[in-house]
Amino acid sequence: MKQIHIRLARPEEFARIGDITVAAYSRLEDTSNPVVDEYMEDLRDVEPRARDAEVLVAADNQNNVLGAVTLVLDASSPLAEFEEPGAASFRMLAVAPEAQGMGIGKLLAEYCIRRARDAGAHSVLIHSRDTMIKARDIYAKMGFKRYGDIDFEVDDIKLNGFRLDL
Repeated sequence: MKQIHIRLARPEEFARIGDITVAAYSRLEDTSNPVVDEYMEDLRDVEPRARDAEVLVAADNQNNVLGAVTLVLDASSPLAEFEEPGAASFRMLAVAPEAQGMGIGKLLAEYCIRRARDAGAHSVLIHSRDTMIKARDIYAKMGFKRYGDIDFEVDDIKLNGFRLDL
């Protein structure tokens, strides 16, 4: 495996991050749904996320961005999909199609967990769709447990909550 490092995203990488995220999510979603189309626009627009949370990238030694994730360190962030004080979350985790299967998604998730712990969070809360089978398997192996208290639905798109206590 290539040597991969995780770091904060740079503004000049936002377009690449948007492309990676849309490519990854397009494979999972019904893009004929207007709600999904709107979400794809949000996925592509990285700059606002970087203002309200930590956008992290997985990059190789040549600084090629291979994956990205948005880390939300507390419920006060506009990007928080939860209200629990002392919890953190990560969202919009995506790996470039050419880098999938290299363990990059797991590296990004593990980094988010360490970062949340270092920031004093007591748990990490995430959402996943039934269609995100590989991601859900990785999360289960990392110790995330189903947490229905934070489930929600947007126009027939159900997001299931998961929790990892730190």
